Amino acid sequence: MGVTSGAGPMERRSQLVTLCLLLGYLPRPSQFIFPLTGLGLCQPRVTEVQPGQAVYLSSENYPLTYPRGACQRHVFRPARANTSLSAVCTDVDLDSLVVPWLNWRVWGDFLAFPGRGTVYGREWTQCETAPLRVDGAPGHELPLEFSANYLLQRRGYNCVVRAIEEDSLLSRQLGALRHKENRDCGRPRVKRIIDGKDAKPGQYPFLVYTVTHTSDDRKVYCAGTLLDQRFILTAAHCLDGAVWTHVTLGAHDVTAAEGSSVVTNATRFRQHSQWSIQKFNREHDIGLIELSKPVKYTPYIQPICLPSVLELEEQYDNQEAYIAGWGKTYKNQHGGSFILQSGKVRVLSNCECYASWPYHVTPLKICSKPGSGKQTHCYGDSGGPLMVLTGGRWTQIGISSFTAANQACNPEAPAGYTRVGPYLSWIQEHTKIPLPML
Repeated sequence: MGVTSGAGPMERRSQLVTLCLLLGYLPRPSQFIFPLTGLGLCQPRVTEVQPGQAVYLSSENYPLTYPRGACQRHVFRPARANTSLSAVCTDVDLDSLVVPWLNWRVWGDFLAFPGRGTVYGREWTQCETAPLRVDGAPGHELPLEFSANYLLQRRGYNCVVRAIEEDSLLSRQLGALRHKENRDCGRPRVKRIIDGKDAKPGQYPFLVYTVTHTSDDRKVYCAGTLLDQRFILTAAHCLDGAVWTHVTLGAHDVTAAEGSSVVTNATRFRQHSQWSIQKFNREHDIGLIELSKPVKYTPYIQPICLPSVLELEEQYDNQEAYIAGWGKTYKNQHGGSFILQSGKVRVLSNCECYASWPYHVTPLKICSKPGSGKQTHCYGDSGGPLMVLTGGRWTQIGISSFTAANQACNPEAPAGYTRVGPYLSWIQEHTKIPLPML
């Protein structure tokens, strides 16, 4: 039998298909885009969700870039016929390229809820892609599909699927309030707020004053919030090079020997694995301080509330919020304030904040501007909370991360925070604090 040179028509066609697959050139029939998209050829994974249960899911390697040709298909099934499934994606960062004047999508990775919409990567001037919320009907499955091509990759997606027996706004609000009552968190000793002036003793019993001593002999002054008897939530940049931290809980005047305060040292820290001070956008600026022994709760030492899983879609746009800390109160002040300060601010939409911080703002950030006065975060306030008061309880929605420091903390410029909601699973993983949905 002779040996033929070259490939026959069928073999050449097979080779062409293989090449197209490798390059991501074959289009999905249901997607009206140029054919540089993912193919979604993986097998689905079925997960049954019990009432009151929350299931976290994310793209492979999240928050690092997902691999080329990534594919995930999930089918979430409610365990009971009267249970509705609701999915919220707190972060969506996919690759795509759009020709804006023609509105043509040249290529795109996508996140799809079949029959309920598809999300692609950000357009050139788009400031917001999350949170994405999709609700299913009672007793119905909720499918999710993620597919990437073989070109560029980005951070991916981070979502949570919740099973709710009564899927209504009222039931969500009541469920979130019940969750905080069960945790017994965020209760202020006094309820009066004075903008830009001294806070009252016990007004913010979860505020923590920290002085971190670093490996290069610096002292870093920050704030934090008490999560439980062992863990303090703060900004990752407050812990860069940390060797040990001097921690004051229940403090009002950090220079006075107050009977209400407890002073201790901590040597165990955790920064988010993807935090780096070298990153211009200050992504993942979140960290934890672990106390050497549990602190005893008093009227002046109490944990703050975190957002409930039922509140993850809440953006707080234009809502009234509050800040507190021991940072600078005027431009040329040496050090910071020794008396705890508080102020009222307005939460900005991410699109409004994007105009001032185009390289910083992502779905993982939240911003504020002064309300009626000129209160804003400044040096020494880093790691402190952006918080809202609901049902008589304080809930922390942000961690102070960046300000217009080169403008002397200009109150006209938005202050930036790490948004707490997208990091609930990270907090739970590293603290073991129970954060049930209900």
